[in-house]
Amino acid sequence: MEQVVKDFYDYSKIFADLLSAVTPNQKVNALMQEINELRVNVAYPFLVQTYHDFDNKVINQEQLITIYRLVESYVFRRAVVGIPTNSLNKTFATLNAKIDKAHYLDSFCYELLQLDSYKRFPSDEEFERELKIKDIYNFQRSKYLLSKLENFDTKEIIDLNKYSIEHIMPQTLNEKWKEILGPDWKTIHSQYLNRLGNLTLTRYNSELSNQEFEGKRKMKNGFIYSPIRLNRMLAEVEQWDSSAIDRRGNLLSRRTLNIWQYPSVSPDYCEQREETVDNVSYTIEDYEFRSKPNLELFTSIQDYLINLNAGITVKYNKHYVVFRFRSNLTSVMFTKEGISVNINASVDELTDPKGLLRDLRGIGHWATGESEIKIFSPAQLDDVYQLIHQAYAIQMEI
Repeated sequence: MEQVVKDFYDYSKIFADLLSAVTPNQKVNALMQEINELRVNVAYPFLVQTYHDFDNKVINQEQLITIYRLVESYVFRRAVVGIPTNSLNKTFATLNAKIDKAHYLDSFCYELLQLDSYKRFPSDEEFERELKIKDIYNFQRSKYLLSKLENFDTKEIIDLNKYSIEHIMPQTLNEKWKEILGPDWKTIHSQYLNRLGNLTLTRYNSELSNQEFEGKRKMKNGFIYSPIRLNRMLAEVEQWDSSAIDRRGNLLSRRTLNIWQYPSVSPDYCEQREETVDNVSYTIEDYEFRSKPNLELFTSIQDYLINLNAGITVKYNKHYVVFRFRSNLTSVMFTKEGISVNINASVDELTDPKGLLRDLRGIGHWATGESEIKIFSPAQLDDVYQLIHQAYAIQMEI
């Protein structure tokens, strides 16, 4: 009975400390202040249990911070893409029960990646695509989003509580604005007004108001003189139109992928789990996006690899196909847009004159490999072959 009372006290204290962001750990407190802004109460039992495990040295501080950041990312990404929250209570309870404490972080990430349908962890592509076109101004977490974008990856944290959201292209257009936007100004204004690329933060909302862009840049306390990075990036922009909004929206949405990251599982743990889960054997028929164009692209890559070396083997895992030589060489995953090819070599090791590769180091992703190229048409295959051949040559030298 004494142990039950002690456990109740311990968990209650952790809950109160997390809710008020007053734990003995300052890094956790800073992160909890951000998580608390999301107001997702159903996550707290999971957060409390994880902190209890940290207190008992089951995990270290770095692992705890990573798990909390992934919880924040999971909740926020789902909010951005519009997935209802009514399933989260059961989801977090299930995650807690499934964690293998001997491989705490890897197993947590792996279980996150198993979630599908309405429980899913939105992919980078889905998250980024929605951010570019979503009505961010009327989004419940718009201030949270812009504040995180401003204060990410800097030691000079700015208190943004007194800042408000400002439309760069204003809500009411004067004749000069209409002239700048051109004959389609009504359509542009309707479509672009509340997008991420057209929003910033300021303490001078009333002064900026409906002014022309040049005035907003150069006036006293205008964008050029602003202390925040979201505005300083506007200093070199000469004209504000739909193209400028798109460019800034693309830049900011790409930056969010480093803030609200996708889970990453170590290749060894992922392969171990894929091989043992339910002892299930998979075939190409198990993949959701096996459209005819995707299958043709996959077959071309498979034929190339088999012709490259007869010793290359193929294994169908739950989410992707692995081609292995002396170790994993490349993996292929079917997606809605095409196929994703991960190559088991870094961008530093590969010659990529066209800049086709995406560096996956430090970025959460399915499949194995440090570099990724996405394929949408047969015209890209020769480039893929050259990159795969380089990775093969590296393995030959080992």
